[in-house]
Amino acid sequence: MKNLYKYISIVAIISLFTCCATDIVDVTGSISGIVKDYTTGLTVENCQVALAPSGNTVFTDANGRYTFDNLNPGTYTLTFTKIGYMDQSASVELLAGQSILKDIQLETTEAFTVSTSVLDFGDSNATLSFALQNPTATKYDFNIVNNIEWLKLSQTNGTIQANNKLNITATVDRSLVGYGSYDKTITINYTGATSGNVVLRIVMQKAEIAKPSVTTNEATDITANSFSIGGQITSTGGEKITAYGHCWSYDPHPTIDNEHTDWGQTIENIRFNSKIYCSLVNTAVYVRAYAVNSQGVSYGNEVQVTTPKGDNPSEDDGEFAGGSGTAYDPYQIKTAASMMRMKDYPDAHFALAADIDMEGSLWIPIPMNTSFNGNNHTLYNLTISPYITSDQIGLFSTIGRNVKVSNLTIENYSINMPSKDDVGGIAGYADASTISNCHVKLTKEKSIVGGDHVGGLVGRVYGTTITDCSVLSTTNSTVIIGNSHVGGAIGGNLNGYSGIEMTNIKVEASIAAYEIAGGIIGYANPDSRFEHSQLDYAGTITAFQSTTTPRSFGGIVGYSSRMILRACKANVVFALMAKAENVGGIVGKGSSYCELYDCYSQGYIDGSVDLYYQERGTSVHAVGLIGYASKSDISTTNCYTLFDYPIDPDGWWSDNKQVNTHSIYDLVTQFESPINIAEIMRANASSEASKYWDFNRTWTWKGTANGKTVTAICPKLKWEK
Repeated sequence: MKNLYKYISIVAIISLFTCCATDIVDVTGSISGIVKDYTTGLTVENCQVALAPSGNTVFTDANGRYTFDNLNPGTYTLTFTKIGYMDQSASVELLAGQSILKDIQLETTEAFTVSTSVLDFGDSNATLSFALQNPTATKYDFNIVNNIEWLKLSQTNGTIQANNKLNITATVDRSLVGYGSYDKTITINYTGATSGNVVLRIVMQKAEIAKPSVTTNEATDITANSFSIGGQITSTGGEKITAYGHCWSYDPHPTIDNEHTDWGQTIENIRFNSKIYCSLVNTAVYVRAYAVNSQGVSYGNEVQVTTPKGDNPSEDDGEFAGGSGTAYDPYQIKTAASMMRMKDYPDAHFALAADIDMEGSLWIPIPMNTSFNGNNHTLYNLTISPYITSDQIGLFSTIGRNVKVSNLTIENYSINMPSKDDVGGIAGYADASTISNCHVKLTKEKSIVGGDHVGGLVGRVYGTTITDCSVLSTTNSTVIIGNSHVGGAIGGNLNGYSGIEMTNIKVEASIAAYEIAGGIIGYANPDSRFEHSQLDYAGTITAFQSTTTPRSFGGIVGYSSRMILRACKANVVFALMAKAENVGGIVGKGSSYCELYDCYSQGYIDGSVDLYYQERGTSVHAVGLIGYASKSDISTTNCYTLFDYPIDPDGWWSDNKQVNTHSIYDLVTQFESPINIAEIMRANASSEASKYWDFNRTWTWKGTANGKTVTAICPKLKWEK
């Protein structure tokens, strides 16, 4: 009976899938056809056929055929282009599953053509070009009559071979004329299969040097969170435009000191468009186009755009869900609009009352000088506005003294500010503040990119305490990128005795920099204390190639000074794009009495590292734990490394600086595999070591060391799971 039930069930499932299969319909279609010469009726080979809006382009074959397959239903426009023929377009309405044949006949152009009828130099352009085109099977001779004294041509006569073209460069010299507008012509005479001439207009202005002129267009595509708006440079002022775009604010008369777009440089009077993302619905936004040249900045007319009230609950007017803004009764935030409203209450305290999706909003970092409690909620899809012009980038630009930020997760986070310094997931800069139970989650598409001082949590700190935080990535791709002072958690701390304290920090993310990068912190300045720290890094640290030698890359800290580091571990791959210096499994470079206790590292170096420090005479090299240090400046106690490098290749490190510290490279010369590092360390460990190591809980490592295949039994730190 059980088998009968199984049989019936299988038949039913097969029948279900069979029924579903019969309902599958191919909804895509195709457009094809033949292109012919209108006069001769012959097929036209190598004709370009462009299909809009798909953007696909094909060329006709030897029989004049073209085909577009796998097209969704809709209206398409075909454009046919071939030298010697006039362009032609045709519109096609394609239904689901339909195959349409669309043949076209192209008419030939005149025997000799010019690519344009007008060269307009405006008031700034000095050089433009045009083309003389010969689409026929015979050559053409040409001669250009130029009676304009302020215009020079790169060529005024010559021959254009069959089915060919010639580009001519035209240059104007405004020093030969006074201020004003000029409209002249040149004549292009040609002889070949036919003879004739073409007149080309040359238009130019010489403007007295002044500020540019610009106008602002009306807004379009207005939604609750964004709108598009155009602008036009009507005069460059006789100078190159160095910046142009739109500026906007919630207050009238915005300037480039407010949020703005910047579309770069131009020497032409052009039209442009900006997409403006706004944070508040049902709110007036004031916009002006602007343009900058050497004489200053000019603004266009002001346009007021009122965003509508959205249909979604998150598209509200930004009112808080509760609270009075005090430390004991913070404003409650439930929507993206309420998040964006925080900037209007700089002295208030805040707390999240729900998870919030920030998709569609461009976040402008704000200073936090009170408190922010995430209440274990998550901000999703947070993207930093690309229009920010200042440093200190993050959820918060700065966190002030004695301020606490806690219990927050930011997931799918995007900061792309490669020219800005002090960039971090939680804050750009933290000043003697506290950050606890905060987590940043990154993806391949969502990463943190900055200039100097870039960190997964904070870009730069001063005397700050960070506990129970993490930075995690769902991809092996590099997600934290900067130039210098780059860390998985913290980029670095300020010069001076500005020690930081970190406890229970986990980073699983890949990092890249040109110099000074660490899995947890890039640059740890004097009096940074990581006692009982539980710092845990796993990932790849990439050293970019540069004009100077990359240096100071560490699994936990890139560069350290007057630092105590205890109870840390790193599993790191160093990807060196150039020969690098100061590469260490825990610390890249240490100086001024750095102390390591109860740490271990594993990993390998993919690339070349400089091992030749003995010629400097006062240094030690311990790549498995420390890349470089002055021998009187650093000590290690109860540590081990599984990097395939010796601890002390030059024999300079005295015993009192290296206590119960072991390298797998050296151990294979003393013990047979498997090597029980746990027992070796237990035998030499002090009572203090038992506070941090659990020699009874071990894990197994297998690899190659000093040319031998080896297995090692390794102790775990007590805080490890």
